[in-house]
Amino acid sequence: MLLGGVTREGTAEPQLMWRGEPQRCIVGVDPARELVVTARTAAEEVRGFCLDVPGEALRRVLPASMGYLAYTYGLTRYGIASAKPQSLPQGHVRQYAVLLYLTPAAADDRRSYGSYGSHGSHGSQDGPNSPKTEDSPAGRGTVLVECHAAEEARHERLRALEDVCARFSVSAPDAKYAKYAKYAGDAGDGRSGGTQQAWTGASPAWKGRIARSLDAAAYMRGVEEVLECIRNGDTYQLNLSIKFMADLHGTGFDPLRLFLHLWETSPAPFHAWLNTVGGAQGQGGALRVLSTSPERFVRVRAGEVLAQPIKGTLAFGASAGAGEARALRGNAVPGGAAAGQSEGSGEWGGSWQGDYVPGMERLLTESPKESAELSMITDLIRNDISTRCEYGSVHVPRHKATFVVDSLIQMYSDVRGTLRQDATCLDLLLDAFPGGSVTGCPKRRTMRIIDRLEPHSRDLYCGSVFCVEDARTMDSSIAIRTGWYDEQAETLSFFAGSGIVADSDPEREYAETLAKAGKFLRVLEG
Repeated sequence: MLLGGVTREGTAEPQLMWRGEPQRCIVGVDPARELVVTARTAAEEVRGFCLDVPGEALRRVLPASMGYLAYTYGLTRYGIASAKPQSLPQGHVRQYAVLLYLTPAAADDRRSYGSYGSHGSHGSQDGPNSPKTEDSPAGRGTVLVECHAAEEARHERLRALEDVCARFSVSAPDAKYAKYAKYAGDAGDGRSGGTQQAWTGASPAWKGRIARSLDAAAYMRGVEEVLECIRNGDTYQLNLSIKFMADLHGTGFDPLRLFLHLWETSPAPFHAWLNTVGGAQGQGGALRVLSTSPERFVRVRAGEVLAQPIKGTLAFGASAGAGEARALRGNAVPGGAAAGQSEGSGEWGGSWQGDYVPGMERLLTESPKESAELSMITDLIRNDISTRCEYGSVHVPRHKATFVVDSLIQMYSDVRGTLRQDATCLDLLLDAFPGGSVTGCPKRRTMRIIDRLEPHSRDLYCGSVFCVEDARTMDSSIAIRTGWYDEQAETLSFFAGSGIVADSDPEREYAETLAKAGKFLRVLEG
């Protein structure tokens, strides 16, 4: 499942739009074709799988591909050998017999649709089985579901979808490819991936024993090593991360319940729930991927390219107090807002001791350090996408914009271009992979330093989750705020990191890293 989230620019109040775009959720049912990516998988094989579907396969699959590429695939692409054991393959891509597309209904659409319930945090208090009326405007707590089915989609799956349709007295989906049936469905059914247990919205309470690949002292020593590398000219920005592993034996942990809880309580633009397998060669047991990313990697729509790198973070509220480190140094909102201020020098330390205050975005946009971080990465992304874009088309129409997600204010840029006629969206994705915002720059040299400093393999973390619909239509996220649950080991792994530049403070960078892990830590630590 690839689920759109809700965030809003410049304010802590969520809404149904993200950066002016209505959200869309995609649910794949019945995987009928798959590619497990390993170190031996050539880029041409990935392109071929996604874009050159054999004619005989089109009777049983839809030509849209969903899955992930791991950060480790980027190491392979750059010729960087890592001796660290890998928990996942370097990628896993599937095509499905049935795809459900869920979008919020337009405010002026008065047709009767299924309730969005409390799942989307959209302000509606209706439950999934609440009554609806023909004359009430859709768009408040409602969702439009569109079903695409291959000609040979399994009949039992279509019968299940017909049952959903019957509950709302609407037309069932047509089982022929390219025949679309728009109908209303309970969004809870689509999001749960077929689970029989209803999502109640209650906060889960699991107490896991959490191990870290780097404790506070080790992380801050790592930041000092990065600063030395910067002074020596080996890199000028590097993203240093921590791996967290929660032992959940005997807790009754349900990864899907956690995923839905995070979707409801920590909305973000690029949530994804994926089933994959463990081991570098895909030979291990079942893994459940929970991605709650706020960051778009690259989108291609009708040949128009958009990348949206994030750099610059300000934590407030619950996120400001995540973990044992709170590097608060005299926060002061420009313009005189006093709520949450602490005594000090007037410098801000990456977090805010209090709730959101209008105007506090300027703590990011007017910070020389945060501005430099974003500008460096924006320049790197411009270079990365220019290899497949029309000459002169790459530009940055928006720089140092902000939005709110996970009780964090994030700063980002829009980098746009036009895809060349002789290039595909897969060419663009692979050329730019992995995203520069989660490596640093220069990319190859910085990735080598990361592999030396981090004791863990990033695996999927800092890779990309994507959906390719055709050669010139794709969307993808950066796989941050992402983890996976190993069903055999009963462990949940998740990660967080921070970008280090010349004037970084080790304590503040550690505090920022914990703030980014806060949504997981708050559930698992209480």
